Amino acid sequence: MGADHIQVALSQINLADLYKLQKNALKAERLYKRSMEIEVDAFGPNHPQVALIQRALADLYTIEEKYTKAEQFNKQALANIEKALGPNHPETGESLYKMAEMYYLKKNYNKAIELLNRSLLIKENFYGNENINLLPTLELMFNLTKTQGDKKKLKVLKSRIKRIRSKDQS
Repeated sequence: MGADHIQVALSQINLADLYKLQKNALKAERLYKRSMEIEVDAFGPNHPQVALIQRALADLYTIEEKYTKAEQFNKQALANIEKALGPNHPETGESLYKMAEMYYLKKNYNKAIELLNRSLLIKENFYGNENINLLPTLELMFNLTKTQGDKKKLKVLKSRIKRIRSKDQS
C-alpha cells in the first residue's frame, strides 16, 4: 500500500477529524486536502466521497471563520452530492444543513432559513417527522427563530424538539 492508496486517504481523514477536534486547523486542513487529492485521483472530482471531504473542509473553515472558503467548499460539496445522489437524498439534506449553519454564523439569517427549510423537508421525507436525525436542523431553526422573535414558532419548534428527544430516550 503506497502513499496514494485509498486506505491512506481514509486514515488521513480520521486524523484530520481528530486535529479539527483538537483545534489544530493547520494540520487538519493539510490532511483533508491531501486525502481529497488521493480520492479525486481514485474516484474523480464529482464522487460523493470527495464531496464529504469538501464538506469537512467547509466545516473546518466555518469554525475558523474563513467564510469565503467555507462557502466555496460547501457549494462544491452540495453540487457533487446532489449530482451523485440526487436532490432528495439525506446527504443532500445534510449538506444544506451545513451550509445553513455557516450562513447562520455569518448572520445571513434569510439564506440560512431558506437552506434549513429545504434540508428539513428532505430529512422529513427520508426519516419521517419524528426522527432523531432531524434534531440538528430543528435546533438550528429554533436558534434562528429566536433571532426573529417569532414566539409562536419558537413554541412549536421547542415542543417538537422535546417530543423527538423523549421518543429517542424511550
